[in-house]
Amino acid sequence: MLANLSNFRSTKFGLTILFWAIVPLNGFAQTDKNAEVEFSVARLPTAVLTASQVADGWIALFDGHSLFGWRDGSDASWQVENGFLTTGGGSSGLLRTSSQFDDFELLLEYASEKPWNVMLRTSPNPAAEDAVSITAPACNDFRLLRLRIQGPEVTGQWNQKLIKPIRNSSVLRGYVGLQSKGSSIRIKKILLRPLFDRSANLSSLIAWRSSETPFFEAQQTDSQTISITGGPGYLESQRLFGNFVLQMQGMVSQRGNSGLFFRCIPGENTNGYESQIDNSQTSNGDFLPANGGTGGIFRRIDARRVVALDESWFAKTLVVEGPHVAVWVNGYQVTDWTDKRKPNENPRRGLRTSAGSLMLQGHDAQTTVEFRDVHVRELAGRR
Repeated sequence: MLANLSNFRSTKFGLTILFWAIVPLNGFAQTDKNAEVEFSVARLPTAVLTASQVADGWIALFDGHSLFGWRDGSDASWQVENGFLTTGGGSSGLLRTSSQFDDFELLLEYASEKPWNVMLRTSPNPAAEDAVSITAPACNDFRLLRLRIQGPEVTGQWNQKLIKPIRNSSVLRGYVGLQSKGSSIRIKKILLRPLFDRSANLSSLIAWRSSETPFFEAQQTDSQTISITGGPGYLESQRLFGNFVLQMQGMVSQRGNSGLFFRCIPGENTNGYESQIDNSQTSNGDFLPANGGTGGIFRRIDARRVVALDESWFAKTLVVEGPHVAVWVNGYQVTDWTDKRKPNENPRRGLRTSAGSLMLQGHDAQTTVEFRDVHVRELAGRR
């Protein structure tokens, strides 16, 4: 036996052992959202992702140089050494993401001296309530663990060997966690790709309504691309979203400024949170944003690094759950923010967790911005 999947309960019941079996994993095929690989990864601090992975919707949970986006609730001493996420053993404990996910694929490349647990949809304290867990086998050399979790079903493979699926998971959303169990572990990559179905596609103008403002114009340039010129003005989604995951591709003109607004008050001009689109930088060459930065939450928190380029396609992923917002640009996490303000219907004035519309901004007459492959859906509840 090489691995097991389980529903991890405080009562210790429900353990399901999975043996290796030949199981079709068609879901692991590339989605090929965009056949053209145009995404630059040269501006990423480390080469964690390839351009083709960015184009296909993968994001890096571990950026290769920091613990940004993670929470350590134990004494296991997780740290980054020479580009690896490591723990030297000692006390067992959980390192988890700050963002919650529901349906996704996961790629994890690691080496470990003993078996350890990869937690899917976990709580901050997995002994207190259910989680989905897989025991990753010990391996002296780096091996690849690949998992797909969708609804109640988990499938996967380890070192190209397939696992029999589990079909009775009762936990539908949670954090991704690493539970060391006192072993020495080195992790090279942790990549995640959210799963979407056709109903999540908002790439057509049919899914949006246009503001009736002078000089603003939105056109469908092809089946997957919306082009916005002029402004001020906006496109507003017909549907409302509260806790959601979103992936899109965008491109802004030279020195352009735009934004992706969310949880907006329906019908009110950009009264929502703004995920900034602006690649201007400070003059000292360190990729720090001069105006919030693409992926920053405008007037709330700047992106930690500008990784997109004007007049080049970039990929953006948002995971919004309760007061927490996480944003990845070209697969690199630039924002990890929790809104701690007092509640208010208008996100410009305070915390809004209720559902609202999305808005694509036409900022000014000089900016042209394009959007394509826009996919968004509500996150599942924990149960």
